[in-house]
Parts: sequence; structure tokens; C-alpha cells
Amino acid sequence: MIYASINGNSYTFDTWSELFTATFSPDNCPDFVTDFTTRGKDYNSRKESARTIAQEYQHFEQGGLTWSEYNAIAGKLESLGKRYGLLKEYRENGII
Repeated sequence: MIYASINGNSYTFDTWSELFTATFSPDNCPDFVTDFTTRGKDYNSRKESARTIAQEYQHFEQGGLTWSEYNAIAGKLESLGKRYGLLKEYRENGII
């Protein structure tokens, strides 16, 4: 799943090609895009990447998604939180 904030609206996509099709026009400029994959060479840099993904999702989330899309996003964030020990932080900040 890919989450994107485009022109102040939230969208989810199943593939990168769907995202590229939706943002083909210069009028549709994405503000934030993530596939909830952490990046980094070691554990601490991937943990920081997971923290950044959650913060940016919280900042750019505009609403308008279905409950199943929110559930899928919460599942992805919960998985990241478990993997990197961030569940308590995510819950305290209202991310999940």
C-alpha cells in the first residue's frame, strides 16, 4: 500500500504505477508519499526512519479515506512500531 497526500487530499494506491497515473498532470503535485518502508543501514537509522514516516503521515493526513484504508495504515504503523519499539510513542502521540 502506498499513501499519498496530493493537493491537500489523502489517497491510497496499490501500485506505484497507479500513483504515477494520478500525479501525471503538473496540477497534481504530491505533498507526501510513503510506502511505509524504512530505509537505513543500521537499526538506529531505520528506527529514526520509522519515526519520521509516522510524524510525516500525521502531519500530512487530510482525512477522506475509508475505514478499511485507515485500518490498513494503522496496521502498517503498528507493525513498524513493534519492529522498532515505537508503539508507546505512537500511542502517546495519537498516531495509532
